[in-house]
Order: sequence, then C-alpha cells, then structure tokens
Amino acid sequence: MHPQNPQDEMIAYCKENSVLPEAWSPLIQGQAFKRELLLELAEKYKVSVAQLCIRFIVQKGAVPIPKSANPDRIRNNADVFGFEISDEDMEKIASLRVYGRIGDPPSVPRTHQVVGF
Repeated sequence: MHPQNPQDEMIAYCKENSVLPEAWSPLIQGQAFKRELLLELAEKYKVSVAQLCIRFIVQKGAVPIPKSANPDRIRNNADVFGFEISDEDMEKIASLRVYGRIGDPPSVPRTHQVVGF
C-alpha cells in the first residue's frame, strides 16, 4: 500500500476481520518525491513528502513501515501526528492510483502467485 496503490478493498476487508494492515514502502521507493501533487500538499501542510505519505497511510488505517538508516529521517518519519490531511486532500492523494506493487525486484524469483486486491 502506498499513495499510488491505496488498496481500499484490502483495507475494508482487514477492518471487517480485525486485521491491522501494514504498508511496506509507503514512499513508493522514492517515487513519491517526484509526484507534483505530493510536493504541493507537503508544502500546504508544512511537512515533508515522507511525512505526508506516512500520514496518508495512518489515516487509511494501516501501519506504515518506511525504511531509513538515517536517524534524522527516522525521527522525521515518526513525526506525523501533529497534522491531519483533509478528506478532500486524502481523495486527491488516492487519485494518484497506478495500482502497482513496489518492492518486487526482477532479480527475486517468483515462487508464488500474488493474489489479492
């Protein structure tokens, strides 16, 4: 799950079944920093693009799992509870839909079928 693949059906299914979903790579492996809408909204809320994407995931009801080895970025990524994205802006972010999975490099063989939402 990430801004380009919000997985609304999966979130609804998880909520109905008392499952807390995880969002791996919520920054779209760095692609989020190239999306004009995300840059504009980050400026509007006076936060980083990373914080905006992570907050988007939190407000969708999932646990974001961003990766960083940089202590400053780790702290920044955790500082997402001082603002709330409006419903209108949540819809704008969700409209970035591309429905692509992130994190399946070609060098990793597929040993199973990917099923789901």
